[in-house]
Amino acid sequence: MKLKLLIVEDDIMLGELISHYFTKKEWETTIATDGDMALEQFETDSYHLVLLDVMLPKQNGFTVCRKILPLLNRKYCLFESYLQERFIRSYPWFRDDL
Repeated sequence: MKLKLLIVEDDIMLGELISHYFTKKEWETTIATDGDMALEQFETDSYHLVLLDVMLPKQNGFTVCRKILPLLNRKYCLFESYLQERFIRSYPWFRDDL
């Protein structure tokens, strides 16, 4: 059984790059380009990991995570954020954090 990843990234090239990396590691990936699309994907499928951009069109990553986190069973959202275009931070947000 492949692990499933939902990539929520509005930068299409970056989303494809992340997808390519995880696909080579034998993950099954799905890309959503805005918060609404992410919620739609989450309603139709189950994921082991959700990688969320913080700054998204329609609904930001924190809002999306608050909506889907109660449905995740021992899984978590990982946030990605770019600061000053050179610095990347990841913020794991576990179910117990809400």
